[in-house]
Amino acid sequence: MNSSSPKNEDGSHSIRPHLDLSIVIATYERQAELEDCLNSILRQLEPPKEVLIVDDSKTARVRIVYSNKYSDFETAGVALRYRRTGRAPSLTVARNLGARESIGDVVLFLDDDVLLDEDFVRELMDTYRQRSDVKGVQGWWLHGFKPSWSFLLQNLFYKAFWLFSYSKWTCDVLCRFAQTYPLELAEDTICHWMSGCNQSYLRSILMEFKFDENMRGYAFGEDLDFSVQVDQKYPLSLIITPRARITHRAWQAGPNLSQEQTLMQFVYPRYLFYKFGSDDRKNQTLFSWSELGRLLLLALMVGGNRLANLRNAMASFIFCRRHLKDLRKQKLDFLDRILDPDKFT
Repeated sequence: MNSSSPKNEDGSHSIRPHLDLSIVIATYERQAELEDCLNSILRQLEPPKEVLIVDDSKTARVRIVYSNKYSDFETAGVALRYRRTGRAPSLTVARNLGARESIGDVVLFLDDDVLLDEDFVRELMDTYRQRSDVKGVQGWWLHGFKPSWSFLLQNLFYKAFWLFSYSKWTCDVLCRFAQTYPLELAEDTICHWMSGCNQSYLRSILMEFKFDENMRGYAFGEDLDFSVQVDQKYPLSLIITPRARITHRAWQAGPNLSQEQTLMQFVYPRYLFYKFGSDDRKNQTLFSWSELGRLLLLALMVGGNRLANLRNAMASFIFCRRHLKDLRKQKLDFLDRILDPDKFT
């Protein structure tokens, strides 16, 4: 290594010292949360090159936030940009637009309800600078969390039904449809999927892969879909670092799903199950078992009215079963009347 290359704070030399960061925030009708997120970006010890807001809102709320914060970002030397997709609301479409429009060597996708620790960007980028094998990096959002006994018991339920669950140190994918996320994390760790609330990739990866625009609206699982493809082609290239800390407020608040979001919790996992080519007898049995667990989870454990939750979960499960033939063929047109009703008015 060239001894004249720039040094990091720990005295080590950077392998890739000259990397710029673009931040892309896809948002929908979240004015207060987005403003808090932008403020946390302004407090960064190492600011990004640019922040690109991709707005799917029907109102001017987000546009107002952009206008109000523009001068603050200009003063900080960070370009704040605003774009609209011009299509029906879709997280995957918004992220693909952000990837195309951004100019950084690394692109970080954030949910609009996250808050970054002040050294988040620096720690994220140092991971890229110090490792030539890295294609993607995510921060950690469970720092300082002390699980209660009720949380641990609920996590046993998740594990028993092959649902998303929490582990000690792993960020893994089980049978292509059940993820684990680390409750404890002491050092940079290889991960096999990236959480959608904060996921970053080298620009070269975003030139090669795209978020699946068949998954529209509340695209539950789009992060898993994208990162699994990267992990398959470039094994051991995705990293989760405990040094880049982030607060995910949606996780802290707990699940409280709309009828549409509940539907997507059944449709998109089944869609990805067939997309990943997991339709052998063993995986089919495990997936059906996990669907039963998801039905119980959504009916009994999420916030709000339990009877309404049960009705939504049962209706979503039945709706999904009626469209198995389409899902096997990777067709999601049957969702159009729900996700893009303007087409039919």
